[in-house]
Amino acid sequence: MTQITDRHLIQRLCLRAHQDETLEDVITRTLDETATEVTLETVVTEAMREFDHIDAIVLKHDADFDNRPRLEIVIYTTETESTQSLPLFGPDYELIVEDGEQRMCLPFTVVATGGISRIVDRATATPIYADASAPDTDPITLEDGLTHFQNKISY
Repeated sequence: MTQITDRHLIQRLCLRAHQDETLEDVITRTLDETATEVTLETVVTEAMREFDHIDAIVLKHDADFDNRPRLEIVIYTTETESTQSLPLFGPDYELIVEDGEQRMCLPFTVVATGGISRIVDRATATPIYADASAPDTDPITLEDGLTHFQNKISY
């Protein structure tokens, strides 16, 4: 981690510190407080507007949600030949994820890719949408996919 050497900045951070917080804790908390929260449904809906046809959408994540994982929303479409980042939401946005007991705000990225293989539900990947034309996959409505993801992280 980069060391902070600006004395004025260190003083300002110390003034914002809660009891028993380190400078790193203060920085993390401050960044979290300034993030714009967005729901998974909003992100997916915005991503779907970018394409005429989407075969599937898969949410890639860590198997364990206790360590604030980074999420990747993968859009499978024939409208792109290679994997490309979709700059729909900047780094100041965080995805709201609720597991029934706690509410988490997680960093995320959205990518589109042209290569689609069989869409499989795994510990680290959750299909949240599949079109009827997607190969070797049963159709999944966005509503059903979001509900499945919610149920999956609640355990």
